[in-house]
Amino acid sequence: MHTEVEVPNANYNLVPGMYASVDIPLHKAARVLAVPTQVVQPSGQDKGTVLLVNDSNQIERRTVTLGLQTATEIEIVSGLKENDRVIFGSQGQYQPGQRVAPKAMESQEMEQ
Repeated sequence: MHTEVEVPNANYNLVPGMYASVDIPLHKAARVLAVPTQVVQPSGQDKGTVLLVNDSNQIERRTVTLGLQTATEIEIVSGLKENDRVIFGSQGQYQPGQRVAPKAMESQEMEQ
């Protein structure tokens, strides 16, 4: 990836036209809970809300803390746990307290 960077050069060791190869360390996370970006409604710095279906098949609005984000997924730091059932897609048609008949989706279906 071509990148332009400004660096201090007080001693003029770097001259225009020079090239450099660098490694830029990026934050990585392993074994984290992540959901598709369409699941989360951002609500502030590192915060968001999701609609989930509880054990009684009722909609709940849950506040979550967000972590790393890619173009397709968002890390959930807190507020959800593995196997919670979240609503994917258009959330405007659902209201907290509403009863639903959930349909499980495989991750391949969500990517289409």
